[in-house]
Amino acid sequence: MRAAHIAFGVAAVGITATLIAAAGRIAATPVDVVADDGEGIEAPAEKSPSTGFGQDGLAAPDFSGQPPAPPPLASARPVAPETIVRPDVTTTELERIQPRPPLSELALAAPPKVPEPGDLKGEPLFRPIAIAAGRMEAGGYIIAISGLDIVEPDETCTDARGKSWSCGAAARTAFRAFLRGRALQCTSSDKVDGKSITTSCSVGRQDIGAWLAENGWARALPAGPYVDAGEKARKMGKGIFGPAPDLSGLAPLPPPVEAQPADSSILDLSGTAAMPPDLQPEPVQ
Repeated sequence: MRAAHIAFGVAAVGITATLIAAAGRIAATPVDVVADDGEGIEAPAEKSPSTGFGQDGLAAPDFSGQPPAPPPLASARPVAPETIVRPDVTTTELERIQPRPPLSELALAAPPKVPEPGDLKGEPLFRPIAIAAGRMEAGGYIIAISGLDIVEPDETCTDARGKSWSCGAAARTAFRAFLRGRALQCTSSDKVDGKSITTSCSVGRQDIGAWLAENGWARALPAGPYVDAGEKARKMGKGIFGPAPDLSGLAPLPPPVEAQPADSSILDLSGTAAMPPDLQPEPVQ
């Protein structure tokens, strides 16, 4: 019984191998297809038994995702050899020469020119400093407003009640608040004494002398142009012609502090004597 089973298995294997070989030969044989009208259709191209990719061999690889190759570099050529010539480079030691003079005075780094008294007409003077009510320092000059009797900063005035107050310091403070560092515009000088100039000036469109006289911070001279404004300020009690300021709401001044004598010291040296320099111990190194 076992021998029959073995013989049947061997026969089945042989039949299967024969069928597989026959099917392979049928698949490898080209087939001609004939249409209904009798015309033949060309059979597909025979594949190469070695590669299996047709008669042209392997398929070409796809490089579509890669960037294109750069173009070859072109050799440089001179554009205008008759005009542009390469300079000769000398290997000798360089020698320093004197610079050429400037082409104009604008290139010179010279200090600004101080205006002369006769050149003040129409020239602005920047950052004036009020020394007194009607006297300023600007452009290296001390400028006093003409037509006014200037009130000095240390001058005191007495009001109608007989109270004395520092009207000169108040006038200077008011004048500083009026200027606020604005530029002055002065006319030609009436009187020149070294660097002291007496002239009329304005800030913008405001005449400085007129402002001082009409607000009572300077006395108008009898022959000056501000007599009417000065008389009006006197009658109205403005500026130095008014009452002394009320300082009752301010805190009292602290008592004066006595200065210590020059030979006194803040250290208590009683019972000690100064050691001469030659007897002092040497510092620790």
